[in-house]
Amino acid sequence: MTKNLVKAQQNAPSYHDSNLSKLVDADRARPYDILQLSPPSLNALRRAGLSNVGDVIDAWKSGDITKRKRFGSKVPVEVPARLSTLQRYLEPGTHRVYWTRFAHDPTIGGVTRLYIAGPEFDRLCPAERSRDIGSLHLSRAHLLLRKFEIHQVGEFIRFFANGLPSELPGIGKSKLREIEESAQRLSLAINQDGHVDWIQIANDLGHEILPRKKQRASQQQQLERCLPDVVLRIGALTSQNRGVEIARDRLLLPRPERPTLEQISQRYGITRERVRQLEDSILSALRNGLFHSNYEQLPFRFRTELEISAQRTRDHFATFGNHIWKLPEWLRELSSLWDVPESFVNQYATLFTELFEFEAIISSNPRLPPTLYPPNLAIAERDRHYRRMMAVQKALKEAPEPLPADSLLKAANAHLNRDMAIQANELLEVIRFSKHIETTPDGQFDFRFTKLSFARQAARILRTAGKPLHLRDIRERILTLSPDSPVESMTNSSLSKRLAYLDQLVAVGRTGYWAHQSWMARQQPQLEEYAQTALQTSGEPLRSLELVKSLPPWQRHSVKTIRQALKEAAGRFVAHGGDSWSLADWNEGPASLSSVALTEFLLSLFAEAESKTIDFQALQASLSEATGLSAREARKALRFHPALDLQPADDGWVAMFNSLEDPHLNPPKQRGRWPSCTQPVHDWLHQKFDDAGADVLPLVDLAYGIREDLDLTLATAYAVIRKSDEFETEGGKRFRSCRRVSPPERGKTPAIRHERTSIDESDTTLAH
Repeated sequence: MTKNLVKAQQNAPSYHDSNLSKLVDADRARPYDILQLSPPSLNALRRAGLSNVGDVIDAWKSGDITKRKRFGSKVPVEVPARLSTLQRYLEPGTHRVYWTRFAHDPTIGGVTRLYIAGPEFDRLCPAERSRDIGSLHLSRAHLLLRKFEIHQVGEFIRFFANGLPSELPGIGKSKLREIEESAQRLSLAINQDGHVDWIQIANDLGHEILPRKKQRASQQQQLERCLPDVVLRIGALTSQNRGVEIARDRLLLPRPERPTLEQISQRYGITRERVRQLEDSILSALRNGLFHSNYEQLPFRFRTELEISAQRTRDHFATFGNHIWKLPEWLRELSSLWDVPESFVNQYATLFTELFEFEAIISSNPRLPPTLYPPNLAIAERDRHYRRMMAVQKALKEAPEPLPADSLLKAANAHLNRDMAIQANELLEVIRFSKHIETTPDGQFDFRFTKLSFARQAARILRTAGKPLHLRDIRERILTLSPDSPVESMTNSSLSKRLAYLDQLVAVGRTGYWAHQSWMARQQPQLEEYAQTALQTSGEPLRSLELVKSLPPWQRHSVKTIRQALKEAAGRFVAHGGDSWSLADWNEGPASLSSVALTEFLLSLFAEAESKTIDFQALQASLSEATGLSAREARKALRFHPALDLQPADDGWVAMFNSLEDPHLNPPKQRGRWPSCTQPVHDWLHQKFDDAGADVLPLVDLAYGIREDLDLTLATAYAVIRKSDEFETEGGKRFRSCRRVSPPERGKTPAIRHERTSIDESDTTLAH
């Protein structure tokens, strides 16, 4: 052992001179890092198996701390000195430790482990615990603490009572130092009765106390000396000279001399919204200080008497409930409450009404004084009135014809909860504030047709018509009822997009036909019957598009509607891959022929025919004859077989067996079920778009054109178009060419190339 270590151990205090034997169990159980030891000492104590302060004290008592082989060279010197310092912070009588004060002892150096704990925090009264965290005058760490839901002093103490949390992102050294110093100042300012001397905390920070001198001044003197000066000072903190002038002009001048937001915005070259924001920030800082003791980033503090006076004034007016004041009446009440002359409150009437959050409504008659609505009442009442008015308007929008008062009242209350419900004697007052509602000659109420949007106008027309209408018919009827409507200059594409946003309207049948949802609801049973008849006639699954074309012209719906109708008819229809449908009994009695047996049959059949193609009907007949399967079972066995590739030819549908390419019968990796006809269909589509000179064409027209020109079924044409990368759907009813974006050069944005290919350039993707 070196001489310096021996000397240090000899000078180290002994346990017999300590009062730590009476330390309470709660403090003994605390982790030993609360002793603010250095990392080498902490590591040595951990290796020695010590876990808390009590173990360290016991080791000091028994003399084990001096054993160098167990604790090393630093612990025998640092731990006794630290424990000797600890006993100076024991509370007399209770033997509890002022841990926060101990951590800031000059002999320790710097705080390495943050613990806000001690008997002074335990006796803190509830009123002080409920104070806002801004009472501590935090400037950097307040946003971080509020992020972790620390809004009160009590929450601040509980959060750090057991040390700094292991995961606290964004804490930083400066914020941690500010929290440590705030905790230290708070611990020293707590009195024996549990109250905090907040003035002492502000003095320690060097902040100004308002009023500057503690004296028995009247209410008028305190307010007259403090408030105007504070308003201007907060304005300067908000935005230098601009904030000072906004505070003076908007808050300290009498209301008749008060400039408008527009005048101030023109003076400084900023928007009216920015002026309003600066004014609100000044008032917010003033209210936070007076009502919540929140002084975040403010270099001053109000005396407690002024805060109590402002809070009592706020509570006094809250006892009046929802009483609506006239400005002179309210100022007289304030003058009587503060025992100050009316001339004083009149001088700062604007500041006082804004401070206590009363909203002043200026009458159109200049001889009438402003009306003051109490805090939150103006917003609540206006929101209530707005909701009622919107409910009445919504009821009239949805009604196909004008409504009498009793029917309108019932329809409007259906959109409101019980608290917002309109009474019979309040209906006329609500209607009076809506300029979109008109009264018919027979005393009923209706929403002005000219004020409705195009979609709402179309919905009313379609609901009245009771059947689908084409866009041109809808346009003509709208222009008849509203000649000034801009619908005349709108394209069919734009009108269709607007109609699609309204849930009440659905596209039906051929392109351009729309119907009301009420009409659609009546068609559900008929759709099921038509679909059942079509599937029974075909004897095999049909795609949704084929079912659409099987309907009568006036009963045609969109593909989406057909799918939804078949899904809702549970037990009657079955969905298959590729958007095809069949009757529920179509799958009964599955083919008894296994996939392996079918494959062997196909191999031998193609070998005997010495051909790559066989007519599908002949293939089906051969399978039925050879295996004894019915025509339906043979068709089901061949329809989705992975080794068959259906392709168009001059003599109709033929089947090609891919025995060489796929001997294990794995389905080919392809986007469609008929890959061999994809290129002819794409070439035909390219030519069709070039001939039309348009980027969008109706899907139905394209499908029928493919069937006529290429001799393909509608299901095949629809599948090839829909699964292609070169085309995309728009609303499920039309197809457009896809957009191709060229790869950009480094540092440049992508460029969109607009070009249309010809048949010879079939490998080029179409563009918008």
